[in-house]
Amino acid sequence: MNKFFVLFLVYWTPISTDDLLIDCSLIIKPIIHPRECCDFPLIWINDTTNARCMKECSNIKSNNEYKTENDYENDKCCFMRCLYSLQRILYKDYNDNIVRIDTNMLKTNFRKDQINRLSNEWMEIVAKSVDTCIDMYPPAYSRGHCLPIYFLNTMVCAYRENFLNCPIYGNDLERCKQLRQSVKYCRENTEVTIKDWDKFFF
Repeated sequence: MNKFFVLFLVYWTPISTDDLLIDCSLIIKPIIHPRECCDFPLIWINDTTNARCMKECSNIKSNNEYKTENDYENDKCCFMRCLYSLQRILYKDYNDNIVRIDTNMLKTNFRKDQINRLSNEWMEIVAKSVDTCIDMYPPAYSRGHCLPIYFLNTMVCAYRENFLNCPIYGNDLERCKQLRQSVKYCRENTEVTIKDWDKFFF
């Protein structure tokens, strides 16, 4: 989960913003990784949760023999479900035999989990990002071991919002400014899918 991918999908819409040309059309290597510009916190991911969820999802993969082309998505989805399970925000609806998400508990547990990890400034930024992104997507559910892309939607969305609202940017201000303008414009004006942002922010 801590490995970063270097592809960024954008759609061709050349515009000038503060003398910066924004290209939202090509799959290219980003000029700089967002975490090099802003060291935004990784929500709910630490050494303990990372090790536990990686182990759990590796076991599921070995037992079920996923097809090669689906390995990445299956692993990521399993990892997201594991992280959310550790936050006690999943519950089983026995009437429909599906797993649902308690979004109110998600917000509450997020604040409890982060309160001792973040500065007051970051706490406000990240809390706002989480609230915004949870409200942006409808509650998800699943009949299998792997929940829908909802988990990834909310987490990647939160990372994106954290980056855009970062209080301090890196030393390479020219490239960071250009990256921030591109992310902001492409988020608001193009149909960038969550999988595209996933490759960019993870």
